[in-house]
Amino acid sequence: LVRDDAKGQLALPITPDLPGAEAEFRAYLNTLDGFPTSTPGLVRFSGKLKPESVGSGGKVVLVWKLKADGTVTPVTAEPVYSDADRSLTIFPQGGWEKGAKYLIALRGGAQGLTGPPSTLLG
Repeated sequence: LVRDDAKGQLALPITPDLPGAEAEFRAYLNTLDGFPTSTPGLVRFSGKLKPESVGSGGKVVLVWKLKADGTVTPVTAEPVYSDADRSLTIFPQGGWEKGAKYLIALRGGAQGLTGPPSTLLG
């Protein structure tokens, strides 16, 4: 997604509109072969969610660790929603395993994340 496989490093975009500190931090991250294991997952939305729809318990934010054989293992994660920047931060219990790959899915609808009809993943 944000990785340059040829270089074996991250490839976060650095655009002219980024604040200087953010551009510098991304430049540093782009020297790494992956994100630090303590880095939470982050999803931003184009509109506000209903905070009560986020919840916990693995019913709305689903996280799986991908195994080499193609199977997956569920990962317990705690989602935290921020109305201020319309973001959902995902903290996996125990952090991410170094070198592992993960799949994150968000469930919407009556039993999932809800917000105005125009709320799309951004």
